[in-house]
Formats: sequence, structure tokens, C-alpha cells
Amino acid sequence: MQGLLKQNPQASMPGQPSPQPQTTPQQQPPQGQGQGGGQQQMYETIVGQSEEYIYGEGLEDVKQQIQAGAGDGVEDDVGAVVGNLLAMNYMSAAEAGRTIPPKVMAGAAKELTEVVTDIAVNMQLITPEEADEAADEALYFAMSIFGERAGPNMPPEEQQQYAQLLQGLEQIELQAKGQAQPPQPGGQVV
Repeated sequence: MQGLLKQNPQASMPGQPSPQPQTTPQQQPPQGQGQGGGQQQMYETIVGQSEEYIYGEGLEDVKQQIQAGAGDGVEDDVGAVVGNLLAMNYMSAAEAGRTIPPKVMAGAAKELTEVVTDIAVNMQLITPEEADEAADEALYFAMSIFGERAGPNMPPEEQQQYAQLLQGLEQIELQAKGQAQPPQPGGQVV
């Protein structure tokens, strides 16, 4: 993560498009209340700028980070790359006086986790058969890294929304592994 952490968030997201390999069509982000168009635009901006970095000037850095094995596995390394990209996007938005709703960030996290997982598959660090499970685990780790990096800059109510999102992702991951735990009291606020 050194390469991403050292860079200025705005410098890491180039303004000029770079050629990108064909990928699967972008998924639609979850729609929130009242701001569907604005949230769609935020989603497209986050994913687009991040993909420009991943497939452009940052490709070698991304490959190095997921190959270095700093985490407990490829899933952690993929998650760390994505979590750092998300945090940089969030902090750039905050500097501009904007916020990114948790559902938009979660949608972008899912898309970017799949992109970086595909890079790990192409590097033969995991097999195509392992990709879906690895992406699911990387998504949880990405949101954890994002929370650690961006959390201190969030207002308390936003921290709580992201904490609830992370708690939900954790429950989904545990259920997928057959280790579901009952929800924590008071953890679900609508």
C-alpha cells in the first residue's frame, strides 16, 4: 500500500483517460432516497477515476501490492488496494465539501474489488474458480481499510452509517462461511 498511501489523492486519479481493457459492464449502484441521479454520477466518477488509475499509471503499483503478499492472502492485498482507493476518493470529496453516501461507496467498492480481483486472476495469484469467493472476502477487507483511513475525517453520524454497513457485510461473510452470529443489539438503525 506504500505506493497508494504516498500519493496525493488528486494526483493518483489522473484527469485524462487512459486506455482500458474490456471489462464487464459496470454494475448499477444501489439507489438511495431522493438523490438517484446524483448518486449515480458519484458512483460513475469514483469507479471511473479509480479504473483509470488501476489500468493506467497505477497498474504496476497495483500488481506489486497484490503480489507482495503483505496481508494474510491475496484477498487482503486486493482489499487493501481497493480500500485505499476508496479512502482517497472519500477524502477528495470531503476536501471539496461533498459527502459520498455509504450505499454509493459500497457499490463502488464491489465493482473495484472485482476489477482488482480480475488482475490477481490474470497474474495467476488465484484461479478463476477462486475469484468470486476472493472478491467477497476482499470487499469486506476493503471496507475495513476504508473505514480505518477515512473514518477519522467523518462526522459521527456518517461513521455510524459506515459502521452499520460494515457490520452487515461481516454478517454476510459469516453466513457465507456458515458461521452466522446473531445481530448485535442496537446495531441496526434505519
